[in-house]
Amino acid sequence: MKVKILGVFLSALCLSLAFIFLYQHRSYIDPIDPPEEKIAFEVSDPDPQVTKKIPFKVLNIYPHGKAVSKVSQISISFNKPVVALEDFAKAALSVPIEISPSVNCQWRWLNRSTLSCFLGDPLPQSTDFQVKINKSLSAYDGTILASDFTGSFQTQNWKVVHHEVQWIVADKPEISIIFNQPMNVESLKENIDVKCEEKKIQKKEISIFPPDQVQGQDDYKGDVGNRRFQINFEKSLGQGRSCNLAISEKAKAQEGSLMGSAYALSFQTYPAFTVSKIQCQRGIEMTPDKGTHLKGCDPD
Repeated sequence: MKVKILGVFLSALCLSLAFIFLYQHRSYIDPIDPPEEKIAFEVSDPDPQVTKKIPFKVLNIYPHGKAVSKVSQISISFNKPVVALEDFAKAALSVPIEISPSVNCQWRWLNRSTLSCFLGDPLPQSTDFQVKINKSLSAYDGTILASDFTGSFQTQNWKVVHHEVQWIVADKPEISIIFNQPMNVESLKENIDVKCEEKKIQKKEISIFPPDQVQGQDDYKGDVGNRRFQINFEKSLGQGRSCNLAISEKAKAQEGSLMGSAYALSFQTYPAFTVSKIQCQRGIEMTPDKGTHLKGCDPD
């Protein structure tokens, strides 16, 4: 009986050791955006007579699409090896690739078929980027691209994320607008419209204060204070009026030139001050239009 138990124990131990060995020697495959510790190196050259029959092309450019954020590198993947194993550092010094607008980055081959541009600074927001790969780039087997290849992506465009309306007087609001990124204050002034019913407020009567001129910015966490603009009006908007504030999508962010998301805010000014009702503890109720009404109590 003891022999059988010992045999089961040894079998389980062998399986556990085998699992640990396989786990520690597992391989990673991530050709598009691999972390540095997952760089994969090819250890053998494919037969050029075979690979030359396959057209050389770009598989993918990362990132791509719109509203791209938090990018640390721009990666380009090809369908076959481009550089030799020993030429990784040297080959990255000169690559026929243009990024427009230009960025501060360091080119580096992650493996023989994936090239990455490690960014030194965050990408500017509201910007359209073009990545052009010149057809002069050749694969390791000598084949070249059929033509120049261009990919593109856009960083996040601007939009309003929050607003606050406070009142200086009943018909003169003070409006705070918080954007998702810093904005060009002069462009905001050109692309804002305010209308109260049939009356359009003249732009010269609208003041927009940038973040460094707004009080209370320290009350906001993180960089929110740097994205908060304050809108004031030189004249009263009129009592009891329905008003609409609109910011055109043509307004420009501080970093890029892409159009943003148009914004609209509706608000109502307060009517003229009147007394609508006065009521005493004993039940006497007085209204301006109906006089005094007794509800069974003696006012004395």
